[in-house]
Amino acid sequence: MAIIFFLSGSGMGYLGWRNWIANGTLGEGPMWVPLFVSAMFIFAAGLIFVVGQTTTHRFDRRRGTVTVKARSLLRASQKQYSLLELSDVVIEESVSRSDDDTKTTTYRVAYVLRNGERVSWTPYYTGNLKDKQQCVSALKSFLRS
Repeated sequence: MAIIFFLSGSGMGYLGWRNWIANGTLGEGPMWVPLFVSAMFIFAAGLIFVVGQTTTHRFDRRRGTVTVKARSLLRASQKQYSLLELSDVVIEESVSRSDDDTKTTTYRVAYVLRNGERVSWTPYYTGNLKDKQQCVSALKSFLRS
């Protein structure tokens, strides 16, 4: 995603500068608009690179553990849980309403530990319920076997 934003922003910036050099203008309207939009795309790409995070869950039946590794450009963390600590795997929902009273439901997967604590797979919710259901189903099958 970041690469798409970066390339889009760079492309718009290049076309804007090329038009400005050839014609002395960036097209109709204020000449700063295309450059501003280009800069915003490049800024969004940088933000995604810096803030974006990859999380890996590694299950080791022999050791009886699940290791959760989170990596981003600025930091890395690792937590380990005993498979015996896992009570359940659930899909959490977040429901929001817009100004026109349209309801939007988003989801994320979480471990439920025996002590009642919930450990979310991600800090955010997304809308793809089917993929999350497949993950939860596969994990529950693994934990039962």
